[in-house]
Amino acid sequence: MNTWIIILPFVFCVIIMVAIILSIGRRHNVHHLEQRLNHMEHLLRLIAEKMEIELDKISPKDREIVKLAEQGKKIAAIKRARYIYGFGLKEAKEYVEKLERMVHR
Repeated sequence: MNTWIIILPFVFCVIIMVAIILSIGRRHNVHHLEQRLNHMEHLLRLIAEKMEIELDKISPKDREIVKLAEQGKKIAAIKRARYIYGFGLKEAKEYVEKLERMVHR
């Protein structure tokens, strides 16, 4: 009986740690899948643009990026584009600048 009193808290802590590790891994996977989906949406928009197919000019995600840029928060806009689409720094900067040009036409 005394050994169970010593072992039970240890087992409980191990179970909690495993649950935390699994939940962190799942969140990372979901974020990665969201980035891939957003990147595919971006590629689809580029293809539609080349084929001269009219889509919504600016998606809700892009409106959020443009809003940050218009508020003078260009670095935050670039960070948001990187987060949403998984771009590198240069790609995100160019994308934000392209969105700004599209809006101000």
